[in-house]
Amino acid sequence: MNRANAHESQSGEPFDLPLLIFHLRNVSPFFGALMMFAESVVTDRVPTAATDGRRLFFNPAFMSLHPVKEQLGVLVHELLHAALRHVERRSGADPNLWNIAADIVVNGMIHQTHGLSLPKSGLRDQDLENFPVEEVYQLLLKKNGPPKSIRFLSGDLLEPAGELAEGLSEHWNSALAQAAVVSRMGGNGQGRHPCRHRIGHRGRDRSPARLAHAPLAAPHKNACRFHPLRPPVLGRGAVSRRHGW
Repeated sequence: MNRANAHESQSGEPFDLPLLIFHLRNVSPFFGALMMFAESVVTDRVPTAATDGRRLFFNPAFMSLHPVKEQLGVLVHELLHAALRHVERRSGADPNLWNIAADIVVNGMIHQTHGLSLPKSGLRDQDLENFPVEEVYQLLLKKNGPPKSIRFLSGDLLEPAGELAEGLSEHWNSALAQAAVVSRMGGNGQGRHPCRHRIGHRGRDRSPARLAHAPLAAPHKNACRFHPLRPPVLGRGAVSRRHGW
């Protein structure tokens, strides 16, 4: 189905990002609170969805191909890539193989969250999804050989967000801590947030208790602000075709 007919998809539903974020708060207070720290942009300059580590980009035609439950899954998919700093932590890794490893990690978390789903083409490896992304990357490298032997349509991890990338570690660590507090206050059992084993550079966990007691900071000034797109940097690991999910 081409983009012109995306909004007419019989299996999909209209894409309304503010409404979707509101719905996410009801499905998962943790992810709903975490979403308040991300800048979200609706644009047709990416074919599906992507992130540069700070901002989340969503193509409305692509999103409208899917029911709300899957739209929520895609939303959280990009949110987790940003919150877990998968763009920043990529370093010198092969971008395609790294994107596969990161997708396995975030998709495993999404599948474990009630109320969220992903398109059927979503990548999943239940044997690897509970490892930090660096370990998944190394295991995939050993299993599949050099990155050139990996077949992957495209990636959703763009080039870092330039000047917006400054202070991302502190930004997302604070966001994760505050989302955990909100979730505990909601009494839904997600106080020990689902990101607790994936936080930290090079797979080193940070203490959930330490995160939970981090100083509360105001949401980023651009959080959930919908405005004309500052063009994303479509460089190494950029989206160019349909995402593999």
